[in-house]
Amino acid sequence: AGLKTGNYSGVDALLYGADISIHAKVKPLKGMIDVKGQYNVVSLDKVYYKADPVLTVSSPAEDVNLADSTYRFDNITKLGFVTVSYLPVASLSFLKNTEYILRYDRIEMPCYALWNVSKSRITAGIVYWMDTRSSVKISYQSNILPKPIGQKQILDNMIILQWEIGL
Repeated sequence: AGLKTGNYSGVDALLYGADISIHAKVKPLKGMIDVKGQYNVVSLDKVYYKADPVLTVSSPAEDVNLADSTYRFDNITKLGFVTVSYLPVASLSFLKNTEYILRYDRIEMPCYALWNVSKSRITAGIVYWMDTRSSVKISYQSNILPKPIGQKQILDNMIILQWEIGL
């Protein structure tokens, strides 16, 4: 639906997404496999935004209005993730409370948007479930930023330790 007031009245947005969730016991692996995924798209009409003309030099000329320091672009954001986890249920008491998780997520911001921070992220972790509502998790995460022209790929790595309590 379009906005009714303000500078962007009549601007329409289309939002859609899809998700999947599969949870199954796999006898050969002696455990539970859980797969979750989601894909979302946010698409806004192409409208003019205020910007310093110097910051829009990479924008196509037909999308820059130097008279009032505005520019426009295809304002489409895409994001999604896939998570796979394994919980051994037919193991020793300590191991059956341990879950192994791998996650990949990606966000693609509009190409010419001044706030473009498109990136991918990979996370691998181990969760120890103390009970059904409390766990400790340690994971390694690698943020993969776009490769700058003529430079090396940028990786932003971190180790995360979490204690989760459900109420």
